[in-house]
This record gives sequence, structure tokens and C-alpha cells, in this order.
Amino acid sequence: MLPTEQLLDAAFAAGGPCGAGRVLTFGQEPEAGPAMPTADDACSWRGLLGGGVHVWTMDLGADRIDDARHLALLDLEEQERAARFAFPVHRQRFIRRHAIGRRILARYLDCAPEEIRFAYGDYDKPCLAPTQNQRCLQFSASSSEDVGCLAVTLNRAVGVDVEVPTKAKREAWRSVAETAFHRDEVAALLRLPAERAGEMFFRLWTLKEAYCKALGTGLQSLEQAPSLHQIAADDSGGACPLSHLGRTWLCQSLALPNSGAALVVEQRGPSAAS
Repeated sequence: MLPTEQLLDAAFAAGGPCGAGRVLTFGQEPEAGPAMPTADDACSWRGLLGGGVHVWTMDLGADRIDDARHLALLDLEEQERAARFAFPVHRQRFIRRHAIGRRILARYLDCAPEEIRFAYGDYDKPCLAPTQNQRCLQFSASSSEDVGCLAVTLNRAVGVDVEVPTKAKREAWRSVAETAFHRDEVAALLRLPAERAGEMFFRLWTLKEAYCKALGTGLQSLEQAPSLHQIAADDSGGACPLSHLGRTWLCQSLALPNSGAALVVEQRGPSAAS
């Protein structure tokens, strides 16, 4: 199933403190969408009501707003978590990712970024507090080095993951795969030339992490995730279906500058497997 891809409205995706975004539309309607948005917020909801996913990228290194202003957007729990980082670079990336994420979500919710309240699932996956989420907005966030991603959709589970292939990660891919990957995935990697195997490892890793995030279980279920090597090897540029444990998912690798990412979103409606 090939998605259609389009840039978001220029006013909504011009970059700056809210990053840059694009719409991936999988050609399906959510089961029960909210009322159509008003003219004032139409740019924020473009594509979502037709089964789309907004994928935002965030530059966590080149900061255009000072960190004190970013920090003021975070709630007390986020500020306490930021303070626990031992190294300033990690603390700054955390603050920027959460502040930029709040700015993006605030556009959908029509509120100030600092007014957003989060709830947390059994495995600490964040979601919007029920009192702020009458539209059933779902999101997933990820970051690696100075790159962040935020995926937003309606009424269905979503997971996103991004990885910057640093030298240390490239050198350690085999030991990580043998520890955390399905045996079929490891076998598929070892059949490839070394350079291609390293590239395929990162495609697999982001797909598996995105899948676990969509489930809401985090890395605790990584070893129980289904084999995804055939999906990772798909070079069509489109979304591939995955049926597992009675649910159907759409999985897609995303090419980003100097990094790789993956998106996994639950397929809903009559075309989903029963």
C-alpha cells in the first residue's frame, strides 16, 4: 500500500521553533473521527481526518530560542527529569525535544504549549491527558543525537523511531542484533555484504523500536516482536502491512538527512485484518 506524501501547509511547516513536517496518507478513514476542524485550525488537521499521519522532524542542536525559554514550557516533572542529566548536551537535547514537541502539539490542541498535560501508560508511554484529548489525538516521539521526530495521528496507535548511525553504533550492530533481534533477522543480516548489513541493521532497529512504541510496551517487548527483515528490505518507498497478535499495522522506513527513521501505525477500518 503506497502512501501519498505531501508537504504540510507552508505556514505550518516553515520550520523555526516547530520544526518541519510532512503528511503521510495511507488512504483510509479512522473508525470514528472528530468533527471537521474550523477554518482557524484547518492547517493543523490537514490529512489526519483522511487517515493520515503528520511526521515532524526537529533539529535539537541548532537552537533558535534560548534554553531558558524552552525550559519554561515544560511541566515540573519534565524539568526535574532534565535536571538529572549528568551532561549538559543531553540535558539541552531533552529540553529542546520536549519544548518543540509541546509547540507542535499545541497547534493541534489550540492551546499554549505550557498548558499541555500528559498522562503515562504502564510502560511510561506518554499520551495527552483525557481532559485535553476529546479529538483522540495520538502521538509518538523519538530522538537520537541532534535529530528528533514526532508523529501525530488520530484514533489509532502510532510509533516512530529515529537513529543517527554514529561510529560506535555502526561498529556494534552485530552484537546488538544477536542480542535483541529475531533469529530470522540475524540470519538475513549475516547473508548480506558488510556495508549493506550495517545499513539494513538500522532499518530493522528503527522499525522494531517504532513497533514496540506503537504497542506502548517500549523495548521490554523487543525480543517478542515479529521478524521484520522482509519489511526492512522493501525498497518501494511505501508502507508495508504487518499482521501480528490480531492487529494489523502499516510499517514504513523514512529517509532523513544523516539519519534513518521508521513509522508504524495501526491500520483501522474494513481493510484491516480481523
